Amino acid sequence: MHTINQRFPTKIDVSLIFFILFYIFTLRGVSSEQNLVFALTLMWVFLIFVTDFKIIQTIITNKLIICLGMYLFYTFIVSLITEGLITSIGYSLGQLSLFIGIIMFLYYRQKYSFETFKKLVYVLLAIWIYYCWKAIIFYNKNEFAARDIISHQGEQYGNVAIGEGYGLAFGSALLGVSISYLLFQSISKPKKIIIIFIVLTSIFLCFQTGSTITLIALLIGLVINIFIFFVRTLVNKGRSKYLLISIMSGISLIIFSIILSTNRIGNYLIDISGNFNKLYQSRLILLGNMLTGEGSGGTLTARINLYMQSISTFLDNFWIGTIEISGLMTNYLIGGHSELFDSFAKLGIIGASIYISIFVINLFMYRPIKNIFMYTGYIITFFILLTFNPFHYPQSNFVYFFICSSLFHISKNRVHSNQINDNNLKEFQRKNS
Repeated sequence: MHTINQRFPTKIDVSLIFFILFYIFTLRGVSSEQNLVFALTLMWVFLIFVTDFKIIQTIITNKLIICLGMYLFYTFIVSLITEGLITSIGYSLGQLSLFIGIIMFLYYRQKYSFETFKKLVYVLLAIWIYYCWKAIIFYNKNEFAARDIISHQGEQYGNVAIGEGYGLAFGSALLGVSISYLLFQSISKPKKIIIIFIVLTSIFLCFQTGSTITLIALLIGLVINIFIFFVRTLVNKGRSKYLLISIMSGISLIIFSIILSTNRIGNYLIDISGNFNKLYQSRLILLGNMLTGEGSGGTLTARINLYMQSISTFLDNFWIGTIEISGLMTNYLIGGHSELFDSFAKLGIIGASIYISIFVINLFMYRPIKNIFMYTGYIITFFILLTFNPFHYPQSNFVYFFICSSLFHISKNRVHSNQINDNNLKEFQRKNS
């Protein structure tokens, strides 16, 4: 692939300024700033077309861009027919803002050198962590605020800029799992400490928001990553495959036992919750209810009912969904707690297939296929979030399409560079032996 090998620009890169502003206001998640986010999106797109049209020509044939174009065209036509021109334009612009991370990643990966691109990603990570800790501090003082904000009942908090309720939490779950891969590569100790800090921040934020499924998805991904690293280490040391089979069987037995004991574990968490302060007590009770299927709101039983609502609506509106694209589930029963099921209910089999394809193509596009087993943790975490959570937040979308893709791009290039260095060293030793 042709790459413009440009270091950090000596002259002002106007598109980069609009990009950073877009990113910051997206993370803030303030509803009154939504029009500003739309304007920044349009300005950024206009600037790159005017200043770097050659790069646009090279990325326009990317399968993700093609799939995104098909989705935007489909939603525009459907909303145009059912709800008019103004509504369809506004909706399409909102969808473009949700998925603009795809174009931004392809553009800056192409425009900048590898080292410059890494610096840009580091800046984005620093800004992300700032807003994560801002949210953590806020949720520590305001219990259940995330639920209030996302259900539009948080007027008492004002225009608080902490990532639109769960948006930062969903993104942090993906970020925590994806960045943990770098821990298993040859990197410096300070970088490992920073990565561990980011992972712990992700865990703490998911816990503070009270998003139980998000926290579980994050922890499952991290545990799988550690397990795979452990197995790979044993393989590299030449351990017997029967030993590996025994270890994997033992771990599978433990996981199966935990699944069978979810009710007992849930009751235990509820019992010990009294030993903690009010904030952590509520989180443990919520998790306990989730595991036992008791209580209300976020429990397992209630969640299943919401999923079934979306599935039922999809079956009743199979081809093009409810066609209520710009509305918010007013006339139809849509659960609102599963991006997968909700998208089929709202968009039908045609639109939802294109929509889900965007996520799935991105999931595998930047991972080396030969080592796909290494990314099992990330893949499982993603599908848990996609299936059991509403995933259409600007914050989580940007992390998924830009930051996580960038981290895997960096990881893949690091591995490739190490392989080249190893091969050069072996060739040097061979010539001098």
